[in-house]
Amino acid sequence: MTSLIALVSLMSLLPVAPAALACAEVGIDAEMPADLQDQAKRAPDVWVTAWRRVPPGQDLLVEMVRLEGEFVPGRPNRPPAAADIARRTRLAPPGRASILWWRYANSLFAYEADMLDRGVASPWVDGAILQLKSEWEPWLDEFHRAGGRLDVLVGDCEQIAKFRSWNIPASNIPRIVSDPRAQRPYLGVEPLASLIGTLDLAKVKNATPGGDYLVWNRAMGRLNAAAMDRAIF
Repeated sequence: MTSLIALVSLMSLLPVAPAALACAEVGIDAEMPADLQDQAKRAPDVWVTAWRRVPPGQDLLVEMVRLEGEFVPGRPNRPPAAADIARRTRLAPPGRASILWWRYANSLFAYEADMLDRGVASPWVDGAILQLKSEWEPWLDEFHRAGGRLDVLVGDCEQIAKFRSWNIPASNIPRIVSDPRAQRPYLGVEPLASLIGTLDLAKVKNATPGGDYLVWNRAMGRLNAAAMDRAIF
């Protein structure tokens, strides 16, 4: 396979090799404004991968291939047909074969075996990572053997919102912080206790400028991104 760029939860573009611009188009049809098309023509390395069908004449847009279905850790799962996905990626222009990791968008942070007491979602998701990799890695090998091309991997993870200050129940915050794993590094990331320092847990739900909620959200983002990175790569 060639160069890889990951768009993680539509929040960060992580380049690993030659530049390309990856984004998700949310409309029924993907269409690029004329002025942007003119600008992009002057920069041939700039293009867009869209998760909806692309109308004729939109040469700078390439429809990504979606990994359909929903992988549920701990249950029987049937992966997509690797040969079919491989065939579809071969139809993309050179260097622009894109796959949307949609199948795993809700897989990482909802596995019961990883949860804390009373069903509290955990940012430490080793069980879900192992379950997900047990399907993803063999599937990726089969996809490669079938002649599939992967230039851009678009990663989506919907479940991380449950840890953000605007969604998390206030009672869940001290339960997460008091977990012993909060004192240990996780997948190359500093311990949660170090990431949040002396922030006032009672203020995490208060969205004030420069407030404690920003420290909390950044810490959760670091842990969530590390889990996604380990599961995908």
